[in-house]
Amino acid sequence: MKQKQLTNLIVSMTSLEIAEMTGKRHTDVVYDINLMFTVLNLQGADFSASIKMQSGQKSTVYTLPKRETLILVSGYSIDLRTRIIDRLDYLEKENLNLRSELLIKEKARDDARLEYRPMTDAVKAIRGDSVKAYHYSNEANLVYLVVMGATCKKIKEHLEIDSLDNLRDELTPLQIQAVQDIQKHNTTLIEIGMSYDERKDKLNVLFNRKWADKLLEEHIKLEA
Repeated sequence: MKQKQLTNLIVSMTSLEIAEMTGKRHTDVVYDINLMFTVLNLQGADFSASIKMQSGQKSTVYTLPKRETLILVSGYSIDLRTRIIDRLDYLEKENLNLRSELLIKEKARDDARLEYRPMTDAVKAIRGDSVKAYHYSNEANLVYLVVMGATCKKIKEHLEIDSLDNLRDELTPLQIQAVQDIQKHNTTLIEIGMSYDERKDKLNVLFNRKWADKLLEEHIKLEA
């Protein structure tokens, strides 16, 4: 799932949703919307998109922000207005929850990025002038193998993304926290001169003890 930007979290409803919730024909809702746009001196093109319906025919569908939605249904019956208002209230609460989740995820992603630099510095300090680019990528892959069970390349190919930052954007806050934690411990193990295989074993033990059950529980909740 692509990360949503906080600026795009606007409460809105489509003309199809309004038609479904009010029991009106979509063509009638579109007619009402066009009348409203005329009165408000709004351009319908700013709110519309052409989509293919189940019948195979194309239809104009409007997406209305909260203000325009409330104006539209102001002339509807109390029962229909109540359905729409309740729906808008629900969407606002969902957006507040999503905003909170995205802020937590953004902080976790930034923290994980900060932890990545000390790990690469530790690699450089240990290897000195003999350090190669693949030495850094090996450590990133080690972290993701422990946490995600696959290398960065495999994960990015699966998600169709192209950078490490974009990869973190696709992870849950808990997965990012696990990456950050494993990176931090890997840095310490590199600094004391532990070999790759020894570090891999210790990091897997740490992950299984600290993160495996939490991530499994999160996965079950997300799939429910």
